[in-house]
Amino acid sequence: REGAAEGAAMQWQLCRTENYLDYHAPLRALVGNGSRAAGAAAELLGEAQGSLVFKERINYKGPGGGGFAPHQDAPAWSGDDPTAEGAELHFMRHTLNMNVAV
Repeated sequence: REGAAEGAAMQWQLCRTENYLDYHAPLRALVGNGSRAAGAAAELLGEAQGSLVFKERINYKGPGGGGFAPHQDAPAWSGDDPTAEGAELHFMRHTLNMNVAV
């Protein structure tokens, strides 16, 4: 309600949908674990064991809406020792105010 006029009705706007694959069989068959899309992702990533849906989320963006700035939701800790082949985390200097297209 920030910025709403006194007495104005609150308007709700859908911004995201989560946890939907268990409830929508056709969509689960299309993009869920074990689907052709998951197999294609595994092939592109070179993962012989396949790929899995880690986080199912659809973000809705209306016309003129902004994008997401690069960010990290939570710290990530590796269970294995980092290697050059293991996609270790890299930090970039002097990028706090850099305009990066995502």
